[in-house]
Amino acid sequence: PRIPRFMGYYRHEVAGTMLTCLVQGYMPGQTLKAWVEAGKRFQEAEIVKIAEDLLELLIYLHSFSPPVIHRDIKPENLILSPEGEASLVDFGAVNDHLRNQSRGSTIVGTFGYMPPEQLDGQAVPGSDLFALGASLIYALTGLEPGLIEKENLSLNFRPYVTVSEGLAAWLELMTQPDWKQRFQTAQDALEALRNRAYFRPGPSQVERVWWKNPVVPVLGLGLLTGLTWAGLRLMQTAPQVSENRVMGRVSYAGSAQIPALAPRFWIRDEATGQRLKPAVDYQAGKFEIQGLPAGKYGLNLSYDTNPDNPIQYPGDYRSWTVFEIKPGQPAPQLQMNLVRLIHLTSPQDNNRPLKGWENACGIDLNPGAQLAFAWESLGPGVRYDYQIQELNCASPADTPLRVLASGSTEKLSFSSALPPTPSGHVYRFSLEAWQAGHKIGRMRTHGSQDHDWDLNFKIP
Repeated sequence: PRIPRFMGYYRHEVAGTMLTCLVQGYMPGQTLKAWVEAGKRFQEAEIVKIAEDLLELLIYLHSFSPPVIHRDIKPENLILSPEGEASLVDFGAVNDHLRNQSRGSTIVGTFGYMPPEQLDGQAVPGSDLFALGASLIYALTGLEPGLIEKENLSLNFRPYVTVSEGLAAWLELMTQPDWKQRFQTAQDALEALRNRAYFRPGPSQVERVWWKNPVVPVLGLGLLTGLTWAGLRLMQTAPQVSENRVMGRVSYAGSAQIPALAPRFWIRDEATGQRLKPAVDYQAGKFEIQGLPAGKYGLNLSYDTNPDNPIQYPGDYRSWTVFEIKPGQPAPQLQMNLVRLIHLTSPQDNNRPLKGWENACGIDLNPGAQLAFAWESLGPGVRYDYQIQELNCASPADTPLRVLASGSTEKLSFSSALPPTPSGHVYRFSLEAWQAGHKIGRMRTHGSQDHDWDLNFKIP
C-alpha cells in the first residue's frame, strides 16, 4: 500500500514532557495542498487517477477488523509522487482516537474535511470517503470546503468546476452529509468511479443512479429490482415540462441600480427539497424562468460582487422568495428585492467559516465585561437595527425566551454587558441595514457545513 513504512520509534523529552516519535519511510513528492497553492488546477483525468489510488488504499485499510479509519484525510496528508501516484500519510488521528477513547472523546480531524458524524464523535469507513471527496473538490476548485456554499448541507462545488456529469455526481455522493447516503465502502466508490460514464441523471436531477454493470441499461427496468447499492436509488419519473414562463425584476434599495453582473439563480422544489435547473434568461435586471411545471418553488438570486470570497459572503447581494405555479392560471410575476450581506468584524469575523458554528448552542465567546459588536458600513444614510435574543438550544425556531438588547443606530458598533448563557440556552445576534424605508442589508454567518442568518453564541 502507498502508506509510509514503519521503521521504528524513539522517545524524546521536550519541556519536561516525554514524547514518543515514530520513524517512518520517506514518501517522495509534494502534498496535494502544495500543488494547489502553487497554482495548479487538476483536470478530470488526474483527479480520477488520484481517487483510484487512494480508494485502493482505503479498501486495504478498511478491510481490517476493526477497520483502520484514517479520520484526517486532507490535502496536506496526500502525497503525489514524481510518477503521479498518490499516497496517504499522517495516521496521527488514528492514535489520537485511541488515546481519547479513554477520556470519552473521539472528535479528531480537520474542519471542512471532517464529515458531520465525526463532529459528533463518531467515525465510519464512509467518513474517510467524505474527506477524500472534499480533498478532490479542493484540488479541482482551489477552494477550502468551508469556503464553498452549501445546499442542504452539501457542498455546491459545481459552479467552480468543469468536469463530466458522471464525476460531479460521484463527488456529490462521496460528500453527502448523511453517511448513510454515501457509498458504504471504498470498493463501492471505486466501482462507481470506474463506471461513471453510465450515470443517467433525470431532467430535473431529482434522483441519480450509478450503473455498476454497463450491460444493465439495455435490460429494461423490470430486471433492475435485484440490483442494490446502499444509498443509490432509481431516479424518479421527471415532471412534465410546462410552457409556464415566470417573469421577474430585480431591485436594490427601491431602485433598479443593481450590480452590473449576471446573477446566479438557485431554484428548489419546495415539495421535495431538491434543486432544479430550468432555463433562465436574464438581462439588465429582468429575468424569465422557463419550463417549470405546476408546483411550489423557492428562488435564491445572488450576485457575487466580492471576488475575494465565495458567493453569499460579505459584500455580495442576495434575495429569496417562494412562489407557486397553479394549473390553468397565469404564472406569477416576481419582484426580487436584494439585500447586501453585512461584514461583521467583531466579536467574530463572518468573512470566513466560524469554528463551532454547527453547535446547537452556538460558538463560545469570552467577552469580559462588555461584548462589542462591530461591522463595516454599507454607505451614508444607513441605519442598523440590531437585537440579541435568548432562545432554547433544542428549539431555536420557537418564540425567543427574552430579548436582551435591541436598538437602531447609524454607528458601526455597539456594546452590551451580557450575563453568562444559561445551560441549554443560546444567544442570537441579528443585524439588518435600512435606508429610506428599504431593507438593504443583513448579516449572514457560515460554518464548515452550512450557512444561515444571524450569529448564535454562548457566554461561559
